[in-house]
Amino acid sequence: MNTCHIPVIILSAKADVKEQLEGLQVGADDYIPKPFVLNIVVTKIRNLFRTRYRAIEYYSKSMEIEPEKIALNPLDEKLLKQAMDIMERHLDDVDFTTDEFAREMCMSRSSLHAKMKALTGESTNDFIRKVRFNRACKLLKEGRYTVAEISVMVGYNTPSYFTTSFKKYFGCLPSEYGK
Repeated sequence: MNTCHIPVIILSAKADVKEQLEGLQVGADDYIPKPFVLNIVVTKIRNLFRTRYRAIEYYSKSMEIEPEKIALNPLDEKLLKQAMDIMERHLDDVDFTTDEFAREMCMSRSSLHAKMKALTGESTNDFIRKVRFNRACKLLKEGRYTVAEISVMVGYNTPSYFTTSFKKYFGCLPSEYGK
């Protein structure tokens, strides 16, 4: 779990299809049997990083947090789903910190930060903020709640701080966004 965000390419003398399939099934991103051409290996590495960069870029531009679209392997998807579940449980908790988040993820704070940065391009704090603002946007669009009610529902202890943070994040007031 701590390293599954790191791309892995297996270079092996075992050229049998069965071994290649086994290597890919255990989570390798690619399998290159010997003899190999160095230019092909370098190109495959570049492509893996380009794909990861595009996933991070997509995530950073999107308000939606969809683990199945962001993650490039099943372990990363599982981790992001777990992170989303934890955030859903603590969405209205004003005192929910990155330390508590890391504890519930069964990781150290620094490991969680590195993992989030590698998967989403954002820090753990930014991830928490994005989840909260994503829910706030949905609630604002519904139009059933006041800005003050929504601020409490998404873990802000004062509506003024929520409004200031929202404006800084989106460039408009929550009341304007709802319209």
